[in-house]
Amino acid sequence: MSEKSTTISLRVSAELRRKLEAAAGSQNLTLTEYLRATISDIHGEKVLSLAQREVASLESRAQRLEAEVSRTMEMFTVRLAAARTEQEALLRDIEATGAAVKSAGTKNGVRLAGMAVLVSLFTVVVWKAAEWLL
Repeated sequence: MSEKSTTISLRVSAELRRKLEAAAGSQNLTLTEYLRATISDIHGEKVLSLAQREVASLESRAQRLEAEVSRTMEMFTVRLAAARTEQEALLRDIEATGAAVKSAGTKNGVRLAGMAVLVSLFTVVVWKAAEWLL
């Protein structure tokens, strides 16, 4: 497949033309070949420069996202540990209340134990809701 080309005319000073011809001659190229190669190189460098900036931007964004994920994981770990501690405390409260009910053996003791469990559960639910809202 042949490549179509077009002619571009430029007006340059005689001195610039001599410099360009000298540069072309030093590379064993015609003036046209030299200008074509120079323009292609300049265009390629711009494309490469743009690509490098884009890669740097993407790397920076990836680092920010990685840091955010790390912070989120740390917060999750802390909250999970707090939830486990609360769960253990709640189980101790339930066991203590159960022991008190067994020793009391009255209906009031059962009601009191039920209320203690409900209050403990309500406290955990409210605390968790507040955590997620913050």
